[in-house]
Amino acid sequence: MTSRLMTTWADYASAVQEILPFLSRRLRIFDEDLVHPGLENPDLAAKLGRFLGANRFTSCDIVLRNPLAARDRSPRLMALLGTYSDRLRIFECAPRLLSLHDNFILVDDAHALIRIHKDHARSRFILDDRRECTPYIERFDDLLEECETRIYPTTLGL
Repeated sequence: MTSRLMTTWADYASAVQEILPFLSRRLRIFDEDLVHPGLENPDLAAKLGRFLGANRFTSCDIVLRNPLAARDRSPRLMALLGTYSDRLRIFECAPRLLSLHDNFILVDDAHALIRIHKDHARSRFILDDRRECTPYIERFDDLLEECETRIYPTTLGL
């Protein structure tokens, strides 16, 4: 059980790289537009793809404040969404919750990367501590329950 604070974007990016190898069952992300977690990075996108393809019990839920930016700038993520739409779900944050400023990544109910404010790198990295992660898991579940719009990899039209 460890926890440490980070204050730079380099530290944050390093923590994202460090937390993903612990991923075995469930990934949950609440973010502005996925720019800072860097899931469009070829290595991270490949890790996410391997995770989603590992077995049918893996899952990833993402709630975004600005999903259009992610759709426009994340072709790798959209390709994964097309391939694994049964395990990867992306939702638009409910309008009444857009004033929330924190972001977080939750891995397997025991690891978390919590960014205090969407515009700042200051964050907390929690490793192997289910008790410390529980409030964030509950918060994510509440956010997910409020979501009304699911994002799909293609736009349907007539």
